[in-house]
Amino acid sequence: MDTEIVKLILDVGSPLIKTVIETFVDKRKATQQKGSNFSPEVYSEYLNITVNHLSTINLIGLKGAPRKLDDIYIPATLYCPFGERKEEYHITSFPSLLFEKNNRILVTDTAGMGKSTLLRVLFLLSFKEIEKMPILIDLRRLNESHSIIDELQNLLLPLHRSIDEKSMIEVFIDGGFLFLLDGFDEIAPQHRAVVTKTIKRFIDKTNKNTFVLTSRPEKELTSLPGFKELRIKPLCKKEAFELIERYDRYGETSKALIRRLEDDVNEGIEEFYSNPLLVSLLFTSFNYKPTVPLKKHLFYRQVYDAIFESHDLAKGESFQHPKHSKLDIDDFEKVLRFLGMHTLFELQKIEYTKDELLKVLSKAKTKWRDLDFKESDFLRDLLTTVPLFLDDAGYVRWAHKSLQEYFCAQYIYVDIQDKEPLLKKLFRSSKIYTFENLIDLYSVIDPIAFEQSFVIELLNDYEKNVIIPLSRETGQTDEEKFRRSILFNSYVMLTLIPGDEFDPQYSSMQQLALDRFALEMDNNSSIYEGDLMLSNREEDILLIQKDRYHYTITKIISRRYPHLFRPVKFKDFDWDDEVLEASDVFEATDQFISRKTRRLMDEKKLETIFLNHPDSIFNSLEIFDLEIRILVFLGSITEYLNYDYALNLLRDIRRKRAESDSIDVFDL
Repeated sequence: MDTEIVKLILDVGSPLIKTVIETFVDKRKATQQKGSNFSPEVYSEYLNITVNHLSTINLIGLKGAPRKLDDIYIPATLYCPFGERKEEYHITSFPSLLFEKNNRILVTDTAGMGKSTLLRVLFLLSFKEIEKMPILIDLRRLNESHSIIDELQNLLLPLHRSIDEKSMIEVFIDGGFLFLLDGFDEIAPQHRAVVTKTIKRFIDKTNKNTFVLTSRPEKELTSLPGFKELRIKPLCKKEAFELIERYDRYGETSKALIRRLEDDVNEGIEEFYSNPLLVSLLFTSFNYKPTVPLKKHLFYRQVYDAIFESHDLAKGESFQHPKHSKLDIDDFEKVLRFLGMHTLFELQKIEYTKDELLKVLSKAKTKWRDLDFKESDFLRDLLTTVPLFLDDAGYVRWAHKSLQEYFCAQYIYVDIQDKEPLLKKLFRSSKIYTFENLIDLYSVIDPIAFEQSFVIELLNDYEKNVIIPLSRETGQTDEEKFRRSILFNSYVMLTLIPGDEFDPQYSSMQQLALDRFALEMDNNSSIYEGDLMLSNREEDILLIQKDRYHYTITKIISRRYPHLFRPVKFKDFDWDDEVLEASDVFEATDQFISRKTRRLMDEKKLETIFLNHPDSIFNSLEIFDLEIRILVFLGSITEYLNYDYALNLLRDIRRKRAESDSIDVFDL
């Protein structure tokens, strides 16, 4: 066993690391009679294996030997998306200053921004600079029967021995470790609630350590309090070009691609070179065919073509690996579409045992009875000749989740005849945020079906709640359109809580307020379940705001229809003297109720008032301006539908639908 790592740490490490290693020895001596062997050698073996593994990286489409991470890594920049003060951390060395301020960091970002690569780099920097003792955990491995403790034991388990759990936890409690928790969003949804609780318990129990957790944006992250949220800054054009040059060992392809990108004035190309994953796929695609498709689904298709038909340059450009499954490019894609759909919707994860994946391939053969292939041969292709999957310590997984989402979107488009029920079900799903990239891809693959499902559902709701009620009123004003539009996606309620029951720390008080909200809404199940709740002890009052839709819906639709939504600005409101005098409203979030509103509640003996009810005292535009300000200030309300544009778009979509339904193929 290699113990040089431990010796190096003891010789040149910081006092903290020396203390932790010496603690290992003390724990071993103290518990040796109990059979414990959680020793320095245990961690030494883990370091030796993991450092070697993380120092190289396999990239989609770049066939041949794995690349050294140092050769292709462009230093990431972490930034805080909240607050006015600029806060950035350029990861060229271990970010000690960041961890001195916060020992719990949450890195959230979209697909392909380099979250997993960032954790690789932090692990290696921590090891190289002798800062903290790093441990990397793939959260996708966790489930109800395999906890974070179980995974730690698996990672640190020396060959032919066992680890005493109690001794291991005691060492972690003493601190000095850097726990890198990768891929919260890749935990299977059916296990996520239980797994989140076990992670929270572990973090709370071992809170002297430092924790970095990565994820796409997920609602359940709110269950892990105390984390400072950061994001990864998109690549600038210069960084993207440098990354392309690093990918290209031969030089000519990168030069040609960079010239093409410099000449392209299309704004849509920015999405490709701002995202590290898309940059790598762009290089793969261009190396196969020297064009730059500007639509994301065409881009992914060209990447697939490149990977399937690519030649092995090490053996000469004429050499192409034969496919073990003997399927051509179109039949192979048929199976991939089924694989994407089944693993995303049914298995709900991106990593599997080989037996699990072989069972899915068997189901694909049942669906595509005209295809003749062996499941084991297809799996072999996925790992070698068409490397869209990676073999990772006995598991197999998609090389990237976005590939799974692309093939699933293609399955919906090509293989499902009646798409609208599925798309409308996705629109109403409380878990829609987990399908953001899938829906975004589908919106460009099949814009007509997207319009007839997502967009029409949104506009039908808008018509019912805004357009029709306004049409019944005389003398419509722009102020009324604005007010109803801004509240279309936000339900806001103020409710009084008896003084003896008022305590924001007690869930019973919050539940009382939520019960009143449900009663006001008549238990409307279409409301997105996320909420904002603010309390004011001085006034014994709670404010609750819930959204009709998750922001995923409005974000994707606004990409396709940028004029449908308008940003909310402070100048949209008539700030009267009372608001301007109460300057502390912009400093303290508990000042969300004006004196005028509270007087009205007392005079009318109202326990609860609801902004959205037409007979509410908030019908006064003056009162509305007073109370809505806090939600605008907090960023809880950021945009609203453009009334005139929405009305015209709704009419246009219905006209196109009517024309489509009236077409008789026999008349063509």
